[in-house]
Amino acid sequence: MNYIYLFFAAVIPPLLIGLYLYYRDKYTKEPLKLILRSFFLGWLIVLPILGIHYFLDWTGSYAWIDNNINTDSIWKSLIESFIMASILEEGFKYFAFKKGIWKSRYFDEFYDGIFYAALISLGFATLENIFYVFDYGIETGLTRAVTAIPAHAFFGITMGFYFGLAKFKLRNRRKNLILAFVVPVILHGLYDLIVFEIARLSAEDSILFDLLAVSFWVLMIGMLLWSLRRIKRLLKRDANEIEINLGENSVH
Repeated sequence: MNYIYLFFAAVIPPLLIGLYLYYRDKYTKEPLKLILRSFFLGWLIVLPILGIHYFLDWTGSYAWIDNNINTDSIWKSLIESFIMASILEEGFKYFAFKKGIWKSRYFDEFYDGIFYAALISLGFATLENIFYVFDYGIETGLTRAVTAIPAHAFFGITMGFYFGLAKFKLRNRRKNLILAFVVPVILHGLYDLIVFEIARLSAEDSILFDLLAVSFWVLMIGMLLWSLRRIKRLLKRDANEIEINLGENSVH
């Protein structure tokens, strides 16, 4: 298949989500420079993550896990989903936000946390998606367009929600900074755990397989609804702040 088609199949879904989040910001539009920085920060963190995986492979860590943990057990899925994927990936997204966005003068609204964190996550998901689509084809791209890509957006929105609260709600800053890491890690880990367990079981254990399939979509729909509510909540907070500032200026 034409590589151009594969490329667009990989990049269009995350870009559409990014555009949706951009146009939800009703007040102060973010500068293109910082938008691109956020997106490409997501690309850049792929490199150290791959480097860590190569290092673990080179040191025999993966071989040790395969030799000492039953590959046909949930324990293998737990290690892969939470340690090898969730903690590692969300940790680097968190680091990228703190170093690249947190102190920016353009991070001046609650919603900006959601927007920029989601862009970092979507940047990561875009490059990851390119690898998957080029390796496995257009069908994989279509599947990931309604599964992995939205999931990464939800993880980013969750992280950014707590970053937004931490930036402007100073009373609980430490708590919200912790939640900005912990909650996405839990969601990402649960997502991968269900996916790995579905792949491990296939359709052999029909009851458990069906329960996992239902759980997957319950999680996806739950994250979607949670994300939409949090977007609405922070946009409302920004509207309230603007009204307060306008009121103070009119008094002066």
